[in-house]
Amino acid sequence: MSNTVHTITGRRVDINDPSPSQIRVQDIARALGMTARWGGHLLGFYSVAEHAVLVAGIVWHQEHDPRLALAALHHDAHEAYLGDLITPIKQMVAGWETLELRVDEAICTAVGYITPADMRDERVKAADRLALEAEDTALRGGQVFQNDGIVRDINSWVGVFPRHLDPRRAADVYMARHIEFVHKIEARGG
Repeated sequence: MSNTVHTITGRRVDINDPSPSQIRVQDIARALGMTARWGGHLLGFYSVAEHAVLVAGIVWHQEHDPRLALAALHHDAHEAYLGDLITPIKQMVAGWETLELRVDEAICTAVGYITPADMRDERVKAADRLALEAEDTALRGGQVFQNDGIVRDINSWVGVFPRHLDPRRAADVYMARHIEFVHKIEARGG
């Protein structure tokens, strides 16, 4: 049995020993654009890529730090290679956090500018929790949370949410945000 993921750009990523040379942001964007958030238990399609763009937008609005926003954009990038397991399943899988970290290390080295610690920064986690609450309210009818105020706030910060982008468009937006944050980091001197 192979531990290799074959990507859309023809890369082969060894999940047990991922190499930064195997990682392409285009593959991440494409895979996350095709991956449904919440295990697909939504009122309409909403991708992990659109979620990541939302989290990055919240971080950018709150911090105006392109490095932290880039880390927020990629905080779930490992799911491009490992899949988006819902939290209850992740908690049951022994070694899952180690596997995520291994893939995140390769992703961060390939992307540059960010580290796994940046991806796990408390400000990124707080933005992820805000996105979670807004997504539940807007995309699941408030099954866990019901906070229309947070949806209004997020709309004022990042524009229309949720957009329910089709997978290809979600990947394009993810790539555009990646390029935008990298340019901002480089404009600030790296």
